[in-house]
Amino acid sequence: MEVHGVSLQRYVPDQRQAAPDPRFFTEVAGLMNVSACVAAGPGGHARDAVGPDILMSLPHFCYVDSAIAAQARAALTPRTQPAPVV
Repeated sequence: MEVHGVSLQRYVPDQRQAAPDPRFFTEVAGLMNVSACVAAGPGGHARDAVGPDILMSLPHFCYVDSAIAAQARAALTPRTQPAPVV
């Protein structure tokens, strides 16, 4: 592929990667649990890790379960009005 004279390689994600996989504690289609990859506890070991799960998706929530993607998009949409003061 070429754009404005620059040769590019197109990345096409594999939809099978988005499937839930209990081996990696992923229960929602399209979200990947990367907590174990980055988490370490005070002793430097993943087994000691504490804190929230870290989930990631392909850009723009590609292949994520539609209900989850809709909620995420709503939460990430910039406000046009200030938030109400309670």
